[in-house]
Amino acid sequence: MRMPAFTIKSYMIVFLAVLGLAYVFTSQRFDFLFQMIFATAATVAIDVAINLVKIKKLALSSSAVISGLFIGTILPLSPFYIIVAAALVSMLSKHVIKFSKRHIFNPAAFGIVVSGIIFSFVPIWWSSATLLSIPLGLFIVYKMRKWLLVLSFIITYYALLMLQNLSDTSVISFINPTLFFFMLFMLTEPLTSAYARPAMVAQGIMVGILVILVSTYVSGAEIFLLPLLISNIFVGALNKNLKPFNFPRTQTSKNKKGSSGLQLNHAHLTSVLHRT
Repeated sequence: MRMPAFTIKSYMIVFLAVLGLAYVFTSQRFDFLFQMIFATAATVAIDVAINLVKIKKLALSSSAVISGLFIGTILPLSPFYIIVAAALVSMLSKHVIKFSKRHIFNPAAFGIVVSGIIFSFVPIWWSSATLLSIPLGLFIVYKMRKWLLVLSFIITYYALLMLQNLSDTSVISFINPTLFFFMLFMLTEPLTSAYARPAMVAQGIMVGILVILVSTYVSGAEIFLLPLLISNIFVGALNKNLKPFNFPRTQTSKNKKGSSGLQLNHAHLTSVLHRT
């Protein structure tokens, strides 16, 4: 019997769970394990309830599992009502705040930021404490082909950080587990990140600039998720207006027929990626 193929979402669920468990067992903080499980269950339950109301059908979404894992592993150790609030806001943003039948904001980021404002807490990104997030995250980026988004962000971020600290480069930490976790797992979320190549570069640069601005001028703000949500607003426009440049093809080329089969259909690749 043929085994079902592992999708991007399957990898995300496994990797996020592994990172959470790695922290729990190395730190012996089993209260965080309960939070991860409870947040995932609460998010999935709310998503199922919303689907029952909307489409009158019992539908279990893997994206809700991913959002729940993000919420459970990014929030500080929290009372159950804060976890439920973050899960509720997350799923409402997914189902309600939409444009052209697509949700605008990264659901987990939206739920965490809004609940953080309401209940006055700052995320601690506890599952990113292990450097295991870097190889696992790089694998996710490889599978989703989001290298341009990641590279444009990290180059912009470090360039501006170094300009800010020309007199004291010792304050710059190039290996920041939270930064890498955010960049590799959250920034690249398929439905709310850019997919056209120039658009990926533009979004990466935008988020890099915003992270520096927020960390410098906005006291007490979550420096990664807020810039991500701001960039989500512009992703649709970036994908629409910043499309790859197609070089004109000559009619006299002898290899025209053979080479045409090698040209990638960007719309097809995008639809396949989003189905994963």
